[in-house]
Amino acid sequence: ERRRAEQLIEEQKVAIESANQTKDNFLAMLSHELRTPLTPIIAAVEALKSESLDSSEAKEALAMIRRNVDLESHLIDDLLDLTRIAADKLQLQFEPVDAHRAINDVVKMCAAELNQKQLRLSLDLSAEHHYVGADPAKFQQIIWNLLKNAIKFTYHSGAIAISSSNPTSQSLTIQVKDTGIGIEPEMMDRIFNRFEQGGHSFQRRFGGLGLGLTISKSFAQAHGATLVAQSDGQDRGSTFSLT
Repeated sequence: ERRRAEQLIEEQKVAIESANQTKDNFLAMLSHELRTPLTPIIAAVEALKSESLDSSEAKEALAMIRRNVDLESHLIDDLLDLTRIAADKLQLQFEPVDAHRAINDVVKMCAAELNQKQLRLSLDLSAEHHYVGADPAKFQQIIWNLLKNAIKFTYHSGAIAISSSNPTSQSLTIQVKDTGIGIEPEMMDRIFNRFEQGGHSFQRRFGGLGLGLTISKSFAQAHGATLVAQSDGQDRGSTFSLT
């Protein structure tokens, strides 16, 4: 009995050390990610102050500032959403939502990123019943996070497919499938954990806070939905299914 107690204490110690390491990695990554959009903003503001830019250069600088401010805002929104989820203070306003329209809106929002990586996107929105009771903003954010995740982890010139179907007359499944880096078996159980984004080299390569899938899973559960991931392993793509 004492040996079992000692083993349990040792296992808890390892779990706590792992959690602390994950927290430290996240804080380091957070400071980097929040600082990254600010650096070009500061440089552009200084250039605008010098009045040495012509009108076209000034417009480009202002557009870049807007993009980076939007990125910074999204990072902060993710942190706020995570805080609300942890405190069980997430509030949803349910109404009928056209899932196909939400998907098309998200595709338009991500068009520039898809083009930049020359990714092929295919849509197969064949679900006959595609209205759901949902919070419009949060539902769209789930789809947005899934597509952004696919874009982020799909190689240049790869492919992404979004489809919809009705497994039953009372259910709707939306799938986002990519030809990207895939998910290794040991990561599958942790893919929706907060701050989970693999090792240091993985984080440096792809960036981000590792919160998108965590938030999407929590939003899905708050809607009474499920969000699951599938992958055949490294470099064999991933499929995320929202039902």
